[in-house]
Amino acid sequence: MARVHIQGSGTIGAPLIHLFNRYSTELGFDEVTFTKNSPRVSDLPLVEKLQAAGGTFVVAKEKTQDFEREGFQVEGALQDAMEEATVIIEATPSGIALGRQDEYAAMEGPKAFLAQGSEAGFGLPYAARVNDEELDALDDRFVHIVSCNTHNIAALIRSIALSGDDAPGFGRGSVVCIRRGTDVGQAGKAPLAPQVSIHDEKEGTHHAHDVIELYKTKDIELDLFSSAIKVPTTFMHTLWFQFELGRETNVDEVVERIAADPLVALTDKETSNMVFNVGREFGPFGRIVNQGVVPEQTLHVDGNQVSGFCFTPQDGNALLSNIAASTRFAHPEDWQKRCDALNELLWDRL
Repeated sequence: MARVHIQGSGTIGAPLIHLFNRYSTELGFDEVTFTKNSPRVSDLPLVEKLQAAGGTFVVAKEKTQDFEREGFQVEGALQDAMEEATVIIEATPSGIALGRQDEYAAMEGPKAFLAQGSEAGFGLPYAARVNDEELDALDDRFVHIVSCNTHNIAALIRSIALSGDDAPGFGRGSVVCIRRGTDVGQAGKAPLAPQVSIHDEKEGTHHAHDVIELYKTKDIELDLFSSAIKVPTTFMHTLWFQFELGRETNVDEVVERIAADPLVALTDKETSNMVFNVGREFGPFGRIVNQGVVPEQTLHVDGNQVSGFCFTPQDGNALLSNIAASTRFAHPEDWQKRCDALNELLWDRL
C-alpha cells in the first residue's frame, strides 16, 4: 500500500489532502493521513471537512484524550501513521522540518520526506517540470519543495529562455518580488505600508539565490539578482522581471513560448485580486496551481531584453511539486505518467 502522511493542514496541507484523495486512483495512493499539534476548537470544522474529503486524522498518542475532549474524532496514532507512510510531507511553519531531520533520518519505514519553501537545505531543491530528471535519479530520501516565488521565477526563465529546440538562452536577469503582506487565510499582522527587504545575499535576496541553487541541480549556472518588497495586500505576490537573453527576440515569440509552457498561464487581467478571484471561483479548492500568471500586455522586448510582470499563486503553485515528488517515491516506474492526470487543473489563460 502507498500512503502519504501530511504534517499540518494549513494553506499547503489542506489542499494537498483534498488533491491526494481526489486523484487517489490515478496517483496510486491508498490512504492520506494528517495531523495537528494542538487541539484548538477553532480548527475542528476544518479537520471535519478534511476527514469528509477522505483524510484520516491522527494525533500523538499522549494527546488523544485532549483532542477528543474538544470534539475531534481521532482515527489513529501519529507515530503509527508516520512509520507506515510511504512519504511524509511537512506542511508546518518555518524551521520545524529542518529541526526534525535527524528524527526522520532514523526512521526506516518512509521512502521520502518533503519540506516546503522556507526549509532551504532540507534536501534536493525541486520544482515540477524544472528538474524532474534530477528527482528521478535521486538516491536520497530528502526533498525540498522550493518556495512559491522560486517556482514562479524558475518557470519564467524556463519558458522564456530555456525551453524548446530554438531556445534563446539566458544571459542574466533581475527580479523584484512584490510580496503580499499576509495570506488571505492568515490572522497575522499585515504591514501598514510598503516594507522593503534587505539585500543579505550575494544575489540580493534569497529569491534569486534559491532559483540559482535549483538550476544548479541541472548543471545550469544563472546570473540572477533579486530584490523584494512587502505591500499591504492579502491577495497575491507579483514579480517584475527583466531578462537578458542570448539572442534578440520579440513580443510575439515571448508570448508563444509562455503559451507553450503548461505551467505558466497568460491573462489580460492587470490586478492581483481579479486573478486571485479566478482561482477562488474555479480553481481546485480555491487555488491556482499554475506556477505563474503573466499579464500579456505588460511584456516588453528591446532587442534581447525581455521585461514584464507575473503574478505568483503563492498557496497553489507548489502543490503539483509536492504531489509529483510523492508519487515519484511511491511509484518510481511511472510517476510522471500518473501525474499527467492533474494536467486538467492547469489553465492556459485566466
